[in-house]
Amino acid sequence: MKMVSSHNSSKQSFLSLMRGVVVDLLSLEFSALNSFSQRFNYQKTLKCYGVPGMKILQVRFKFKIPRAEMEKISLQAAPKFQPGGEVQGLLWKIWLINEQENLFSGIYLFKDDASIEAYLKGKLFLELKNNPVISDLEVKVFEILREHTKITRGPIE
Repeated sequence: MKMVSSHNSSKQSFLSLMRGVVVDLLSLEFSALNSFSQRFNYQKTLKCYGVPGMKILQVRFKFKIPRAEMEKISLQAAPKFQPGGEVQGLLWKIWLINEQENLFSGIYLFKDDASIEAYLKGKLFLELKNNPVISDLEVKVFEILREHTKITRGPIE
């Protein structure tokens, strides 16, 4: 009788341990999925992608300060451009620099023209335009060629 009790106790301990492992694995998987969702704003992106009005905005300018200082300033500004942040309708932004030519650029994906217009008339862009360490500011808006971009797996779907 004692052996059966010991066996049942071992079995219960094993099952309890396995439940803990499964819960930990599910928790880890959920955490990883949640982290992915937050990093890439997966749900918001899925809702916005596929909207016919998506546009690319290119902003480019020359900078008059050392690269390290430019990178520091832009890194401080980067959180403002997170999806769901201060720039409404912005799905993502890619930051670019060409040190040889002292060029700094951003490629933005907006959900529509109204979002681009709001950004270009807004506080953040006004601060950029009035910044004394930049010159030769250029702004261009592009339509997306969807079929071409799908073939080359551009991040619009």
